Amino acid sequence: MSDAVVLSGLTPIKTKIVAVTVYPEQARVTRQGQLEVSPGDLRLRVDALPAVLEVDSLQIDARGTAQVSLQPPHLTPTATDDGGLQRRQAALTEQRHQAEDAFRSCKDTLSSLNHQQAFLESLAEQTAQSFAQGLSQQSMTLAHVAEFSQFFDQTYQQTAQAIVAQERRKHQLDRQLQQARQQEKQGQSAAISPLYELIIPLTVHQAGRLDIQIIYTVNAAQWQPVYELRLTAADTSLTINGLAEIQQNTGEDWHQVALKVSTATAETTLSLPDIDRLPAPASLPPPFKDKAPGFDSADSPAEVKSRSPVLEDTYRMLGALPGSTIPYAQPEAPGTNQAPEQLAIARVEFTAPLPAVVPSDGQAHPVAIRQLELSSQLTYVVLPQRNCVPYLCTALINAASEPLLPGPAHVFRAGRYWGEQSLDHVAPGDAFQLGLGLDERVTVHRQVWSPQPAAETASGQRRGYELTIQNPLAAPIDVRVIEQLPVSQNAAIAPRLITAEPATTLTKTGQCHWSLRLAAQTQGRIRYQYEVGPSAPLDDTESF
Repeated sequence: MSDAVVLSGLTPIKTKIVAVTVYPEQARVTRQGQLEVSPGDLRLRVDALPAVLEVDSLQIDARGTAQVSLQPPHLTPTATDDGGLQRRQAALTEQRHQAEDAFRSCKDTLSSLNHQQAFLESLAEQTAQSFAQGLSQQSMTLAHVAEFSQFFDQTYQQTAQAIVAQERRKHQLDRQLQQARQQEKQGQSAAISPLYELIIPLTVHQAGRLDIQIIYTVNAAQWQPVYELRLTAADTSLTINGLAEIQQNTGEDWHQVALKVSTATAETTLSLPDIDRLPAPASLPPPFKDKAPGFDSADSPAEVKSRSPVLEDTYRMLGALPGSTIPYAQPEAPGTNQAPEQLAIARVEFTAPLPAVVPSDGQAHPVAIRQLELSSQLTYVVLPQRNCVPYLCTALINAASEPLLPGPAHVFRAGRYWGEQSLDHVAPGDAFQLGLGLDERVTVHRQVWSPQPAAETASGQRRGYELTIQNPLAAPIDVRVIEQLPVSQNAAIAPRLITAEPATTLTKTGQCHWSLRLAAQTQGRIRYQYEVGPSAPLDDTESF
């Protein structure tokens, strides 16, 4: 009998992991082995099945040229202490301590920044009234107010950006901490849980080749979708490389296996679940709203919330100051104190096109699972008050038959890495939009423009700006320009658009939008002037 040596009535059989399906919190492993058998009763032995194996999930299939009858298998615990478990467990504990220290330090820094931001908002609240009174009583000049507002805005923006960066770092550290805790817990389970020896009794009716297939579910395995967004040098198509970032600490290395990933749940029992206790499905996601700047921004004040309400009120009372800016509104879910909605994720499965290697080390290993070539409609979104460099954005349609799952997306343009953003759930056939970062090739200049010598009028104060957008590229580009005027809740200092070239629409929230198409190696110019003073309230939009 080849490939088999009978010991104490047991016949060892060598098996190899040939296929794995990874679920969000588990994995389904398939092993295969082969040997020649002769008629009679036989007991096959498979050594060292992992300690994280779900006993109820075990399945066995016997095929080949031999004819056999399987009997109920037996899983027997075996000792696992090889002298290195304690060292590995100590290393995992130290890794967890380091992650906790980094997370705690980040939280302390974030708390300090939040206190600093609260102080600035309190300062704005205390000075806003005095500035407004000083201006009305002419005891304070616009130059003093402008100098303070510029300093205040710069400090507040720096603090807000630092808070955003710390929040992002906190999220990453929290994820690392959870992974460290999970790995430590899995290491503890492996230290106290034995491996398994599988005994497979069977009766051989006809000699021949026996192909054994063993399937079981293991814990300590998970995956998440990750994307690479690659824009070609010609900027005509966007390649989305879908990756499965897999982590496993099962004690078994997966070497050159047929790999699948699934969003479903691995079932380990034969019984039908209690249908009266099935979990309710997650709520459907709201209509997709792009997070890239400049796409379909909300015009209704009820749908937007300032980064700082106190700061926004301060700017409104100060009116239109040369060079002043207003914090951009951020979307807010309807209602107050609402928990974020859960996405209803489709149950889908993806197959890796090539054999995969995923060692049992608890680290994240990316495996390519799909690739999409999507035609991209690029637009340069210009926010001159915020940045002199435009944002490159693209509008796409998911032409695949499967959805794009939520996950981090790494952006590459012309071979250069530009950073990371988040990709939301996109159903097949749905349109979506992505921000691809700043494009320094296209330049924007914003300067004061006064078509009339007098800046003061009987009705109020006038301010004007000229915007110049330069396209140095060898192809035409589409540009969308967004300017923000001060928005006043006091009709006595309501701003009004006096002139605009090209014509534009002023929204109720004080935004002006222009859409331009610039030919290759040309420039476009926008000029507008507005007045702050007694005025009737604006309608939802007014065209000029």
